[in-house]
Amino acid sequence: MFKKFVGLVFIAICLVASGCASFKANNIPEVSDSEFKMVTNEKVKVFTRWKFETTSSIINKDAAAAIHKSAFEKVVNQSGCCDLVEGPTEANLIIDGTVVDHSSSAALIPAFITGLSLYTIPSWVTQTLDVTVKAEAGELQKNYQLNDSFTLVQWLPMLFAFPFTGGPVQNGEDLNENTYKHLIVQLKNDNML
Repeated sequence: MFKKFVGLVFIAICLVASGCASFKANNIPEVSDSEFKMVTNEKVKVFTRWKFETTSSIINKDAAAAIHKSAFEKVVNQSGCCDLVEGPTEANLIIDGTVVDHSSSAALIPAFITGLSLYTIPSWVTQTLDVTVKAEAGELQKNYQLNDSFTLVQWLPMLFAFPFTGGPVQNGEDLNENTYKHLIVQLKNDNML
C-alpha cells in the first residue's frame, strides 16, 4: 500500500513539475563565446546605470533594475573587454540601460485554471525582454534597441517537450545573457569597446 502511495505521489509530482515547456522566439541570434569575448591589453572602463519600467505595482523596480545591472555586468566581465568602475567620471564608456516589463498579473488566471484542470486546459504566457540602451564614449553616442522573448506553455502534452525546451527560469536567464552578449558585440562593432 505504501509503495502504491509513493508511486502515485511521484507521478503527480512529475506531471505538475513538467507539464510546461518554454519556447524561445530567437529574435536575437545566439551569440557564441568567440563572438563576444575579447583579448585586449588596455581594458575599457565601463560604468552602467539601469532602470526598470513596469505598470505592475507588485514588482520592486529597484530590485529588478539591480538584477538586470548584475546580469549585464556579469556578461561584461565574461567578455574580458572591460573593467567596471564605480562612477561615471572614472569611465571611458557609460551605459544607460532601461528594461521595460510587459507582463501582466492577469496571466495568473489562465495558469491557475490550467493547474486546477490538471493541465488538460492549456495556457501560455510570453516573457519579453525589451531593452533600450544609450552608450556614451566621449563625444560618440549610440542608441540600441534589443528585444527577444520566450513563451511558456502549460499543458499536459508538454510533459514530452519539457526535457528538450528548458524551464522558465533557465530560459529567462539564457534570454538575458544572450541579449547582453549581443549588446557587447554591437558595442564592439561600433568601436565603443
